[in-house]
Amino acid sequence: MGALLSKPSLANHIEAVVRFKMLTLLVRLEFSQISPTEAGAMKVMQKNGWNIERAMDAYFNNQSKYELNVDSQVSAIDKTRIEALYLRYKDEDEDLIGIDGVLQFCEDLEVDPQDVVVLVIAWYMSAQKIGEFTKAGFINGVDSIEKLKEELPRIRSDLNDKKKFKEIYEFTFKFGLQENRKNLSIESASSFWKLLLDGKFRYLDLWLKFLEDEDAGKAVTKDTWNLMPIFVEDCDSDPDFESHDENSAWPVLIDSFSVHRSLVTDLQAANNYKITHAQSEAVLPYIRSAKTFYIEGYHLTVSPETIMFIAKYASENNKVFSLNLSAPFISQFFTKPLDEVLAYTDILFGNEAEAVAFAEAHDFGTTDVKEIALKVAAIPLATAGRSRTVVFTQGSQPTIIVQNKVITEYAVIPIAVESIVDTNGAGDAFAGGFLAAIVLGKSIKEAVAAGNYVANVVIQRVGPTYPREAPSFTFA
Repeated sequence: MGALLSKPSLANHIEAVVRFKMLTLLVRLEFSQISPTEAGAMKVMQKNGWNIERAMDAYFNNQSKYELNVDSQVSAIDKTRIEALYLRYKDEDEDLIGIDGVLQFCEDLEVDPQDVVVLVIAWYMSAQKIGEFTKAGFINGVDSIEKLKEELPRIRSDLNDKKKFKEIYEFTFKFGLQENRKNLSIESASSFWKLLLDGKFRYLDLWLKFLEDEDAGKAVTKDTWNLMPIFVEDCDSDPDFESHDENSAWPVLIDSFSVHRSLVTDLQAANNYKITHAQSEAVLPYIRSAKTFYIEGYHLTVSPETIMFIAKYASENNKVFSLNLSAPFISQFFTKPLDEVLAYTDILFGNEAEAVAFAEAHDFGTTDVKEIALKVAAIPLATAGRSRTVVFTQGSQPTIIVQNKVITEYAVIPIAVESIVDTNGAGDAFAGGFLAAIVLGKSIKEAVAAGNYVANVVIQRVGPTYPREAPSFTFA
């Protein structure tokens, strides 16, 4: 009996190899891989004394020794079949699937090319432009037409998954851009909104009609595109626009649909800003001589490296760096660069809508502005010994300040509703007055008073402008 145990029979050998093959096959199928051949399995078993557990460990911990023994017949067949499927749709002149191939692909799937599910498929394939699928995207995304047909309901349901919808929505902007364009045409944006927001936006028909009446030459910026889902959510919770936040920096296209405001922007220069300008000999002397810096969060959409350059410089040279959250979409869509610069931010400005958006993006689990301010102030800074001051305005409600872990509320200057002309620039006006006082060495209380004064003046004028007359403000 002992001899039989020490030297397994041929039957035992075969049984062990079969069991090993089955076990490795099950594990590899879990990871979409393939199992070793019988000869490969025999080799592993022999080297490990016909002990299945030891052989399994050896195989999966040292696969590079055995990969030459892997049966690639199935994968080769699959690759050949997928390549043939690709060639069915491939463009005659280029190694990609062009518009004709895409149309044939849709016909084989029995879906309308205008069906939103085609847009989701394009997202899965990482398509770069309308009417084109790359070879890599197609081969990695399509197994067979029959299987893809079966998957269509699940693919369509991705639009109901909040995380996936956000990714698909963001993908669509770049996907829909015409060559050498940075903005979507009104026509293209309308078509995509009709696909993506159907059943999600209660005012979709009105919105599309509104866009039809707009100047055909206008375009939809990335900011406007990214902020639209937030506006849709606002409309769902506030269908009569009763609490529409005029202090938030809504893009003019969206704002014109809800309330009339006067801001018209042209971001040509801003959208092309490069760090080389900030590092040029013409600009560096001003950066080096400054003691306090203020940058809007909007710049994170264009040149985050410039913001980091100035923020780190301020931190390393014991200067004050301040940042404005600017708009809810900055926290929602530019979270990573915002977090990176926040590590160097001494004073953070924002309004209540921007504070809540920041909290949602960071899973704070609260919409209470005071709690959010405390949590933001507690986020560590890159330089030891420095602390962050958080300033959140709330329209007509008291301004919330957190300094040294202490919350203080400051009332705003009362003003009649009929005296408010335009709230564009109110947040920046407050920040300007606040920082002017800080530069003069004034207290936080005096800084808030200065900020309130400037904002109060600005909202009583058309556009973010300031009168020529000397200000009547004086520090108490």
